[in-house]
Amino acid sequence: MYQFCYSLMSVLVKYRIRVLLFSLVMVAALLPRLGTLQLDNSNEAFLPESDPSIAEMAAFKKLFGNEDTALLLVPLKADKLVQQVRQLEVLSRAIEQQIPYVKSVYALHNLEVMRGDEQSIRVEPLLKVAGDNAQISQLLDSLRQQPLYADIFINQDASWTGVLVEFFPYPKNEMDPRKEVAPAFEKLLAQAVFSEMELILIGDPIFDYEMDQLIQQETGLLWLCSIVLEVLMLWYFLRSFRLAWVPVVVMVLATLTTFGLISFFGWKMTMLVSMVPSLIMCIGIADSVHISCAYQDEIQRGSERMEALKVGASKVFLPCLLTSLTTAAGFLAFMATDIAPLREVGIYSAIGVVLALVFSYLLVPVMLAFGPKPVKSGRREGKPDLIDRYLARLADSVIARPLRWGGGFFLLSAALIAGMPFIELDTNPIKGISERTELRQKADFVDLTMGGIMTMDVVINRPLDKGIHSAEFIAQMEGFISGVRSHSSVVSVRSLNDVLASAHRVLKHKSDTTELPDSRAKLIDYLFLYEMGGGTMLDQFVSFDSTDLRIAIRTRSLSTRDSGLLVDFIRQQADEMLGSAVPVAVTGPIVNIKVTADYLAEGQKSSFALAFGVIALIMMVVLRSPVLGMMSLLPNILPIFVALGLMGWAGISLSLSIIIFAPLVLGVAVDDTIHFLVRFRKAFDVTGDYASAIRETIISAGRPLIFTTFILANGFSVLAISVFQENVTFGYLAGFAFTWALLADLILLPALLLLLKPLKAPVSQTPVNQT
Repeated sequence: MYQFCYSLMSVLVKYRIRVLLFSLVMVAALLPRLGTLQLDNSNEAFLPESDPSIAEMAAFKKLFGNEDTALLLVPLKADKLVQQVRQLEVLSRAIEQQIPYVKSVYALHNLEVMRGDEQSIRVEPLLKVAGDNAQISQLLDSLRQQPLYADIFINQDASWTGVLVEFFPYPKNEMDPRKEVAPAFEKLLAQAVFSEMELILIGDPIFDYEMDQLIQQETGLLWLCSIVLEVLMLWYFLRSFRLAWVPVVVMVLATLTTFGLISFFGWKMTMLVSMVPSLIMCIGIADSVHISCAYQDEIQRGSERMEALKVGASKVFLPCLLTSLTTAAGFLAFMATDIAPLREVGIYSAIGVVLALVFSYLLVPVMLAFGPKPVKSGRREGKPDLIDRYLARLADSVIARPLRWGGGFFLLSAALIAGMPFIELDTNPIKGISERTELRQKADFVDLTMGGIMTMDVVINRPLDKGIHSAEFIAQMEGFISGVRSHSSVVSVRSLNDVLASAHRVLKHKSDTTELPDSRAKLIDYLFLYEMGGGTMLDQFVSFDSTDLRIAIRTRSLSTRDSGLLVDFIRQQADEMLGSAVPVAVTGPIVNIKVTADYLAEGQKSSFALAFGVIALIMMVVLRSPVLGMMSLLPNILPIFVALGLMGWAGISLSLSIIIFAPLVLGVAVDDTIHFLVRFRKAFDVTGDYASAIRETIISAGRPLIFTTFILANGFSVLAISVFQENVTFGYLAGFAFTWALLADLILLPALLLLLKPLKAPVSQTPVNQT
């Protein structure tokens, strides 16, 4: 392996100009593809196609059309109600004309107001019924008492009204028609006639689009910050500007190539992908750092520059190759999960890690070969610096007292791991966004002021004579709806029963009653009179063949835990009030959040198990010892459990981004162990003595391990500026886990080697070949 790499480096250095040009041309060819990257943050994107929730959502769309809605909030002023209602009429017409896929727009001017006597019902728009500010104000007071309109079209203190926009099903032959809605709204609301109305726009397609914008902005910002931070850290540690910028430029090229390939293959990105550039930058740069450190060591020994490049890169080629393979294996372990975006992140990151290795060996030696002078080490020749002295003291102390060091480290780890039982799987897609973003501010305002921002639907299937035409069933459904309304997370519930109750009030002249028709005949009469009077709202709650009834629910922003509790509560209420034999489907974003959380929990277990198995096999083969291979995994598993235990003690919930934590940390943390054990195995094969081999390994490997861990941990710290709280938590936890893994490699692993002595002394003490 050494000889192969040495020959390869000789060719690359000799033809360095051609290699550099070839690499740049290849990257340049992929750059135009970056503009065609696609984002997909829909709830359905996180679920496997075979999940029942997907089928239930498809059935809902077939019965009632598009589940997407948009809601515009408009502030009301008591002395300008007439003017504002007319403005809403103009706004509604503009939305119908200028926003794609709009099916209907409901606002104060066209809300149905029922009038009539005991024999008939007239359905008229509010604008026709109420003429002046006082009349409109009086009517608004009555709307606040009606579940059909309250907390959507009017809030509790009548200070805000809503404009509800419904959409036709999106065409299937378009690239991503949902993405067209929000930009069209932005263009519309920027017009002078609407810009002064102080409108607040929310809704599923709006949230999806604004999330995409946040991810795109954040991905670039995090990447730029990681670049600057890596340059500063490399310059500080290596004391060379050239060794600082060369690895970073190489990682930039590797990252650009990775995302160019993502676009080339037509793959899409999700929220999780915002971390990938930083992952590639922080993880992949380790190869370049090891090459640079090895090059400096050869220069320190007096080697000529070209020879130092070839020998240095060749010496670390095997551990760099193995670390890249184990890291890629850790990422590819995400293939064991059923969630497509998670599998895609694993594929993207694995590609990035492999490309980082390829570009490191293609370009780092080539770029360092240019220039009049070789890059020399920042250390004074022949004199160890502070890091070297502390590593030597640590090595001597661990060798002298392995049981004390190993036992103490293990007990401290166990104390932190004890917090793991307190971890809860819980995440909130809204509250997890920083309050400094406009999206979060709008969501919080709507949650506080209006009827919540999250939606779900219940669809009940019943034959005509046992459903919509059955007074007994309508009464049972009212009991079910009352139970749902009683839940603390539910803000509004709208259904056919609200239309029937309104009709009953009009026909019986009882403005304060909530009674429903109590016979089949009355039911049929009410429905007939309502439709003959011009009513159009039945289509929202009753399917075309009248066998499926829809109940529309709005809630405030919910976490995965609260979503799961609400869904379970609704299903329990359905069983109790409607009977377990009645087919009830609960669908919508809230349900998808809960189901996604369940898949993520199972996905982490399977991904971690797969990563553990693959990496264990690689380590056994590489180290030529099953015992040493299994032993090497302990210092890498402990940091994962320690970090998770820290989460439990700190009360941090296990969220979407952190779900990928365990296999990722295992795949990355094992890199240091590989470098340590490969050097230890070489030293032990020469000396046959554990103490001297461990001391030599800690001193020689410790410096680059400290460098790469510091760079890795601090590189992840850029996630602290993320607008997604999950990313912030992930960055801190990853930095902590990588630091703990370094300590385990320098303390626990040497102690275990000294106590267990898994290798037999070699027969011959003569130096082994570099291979």
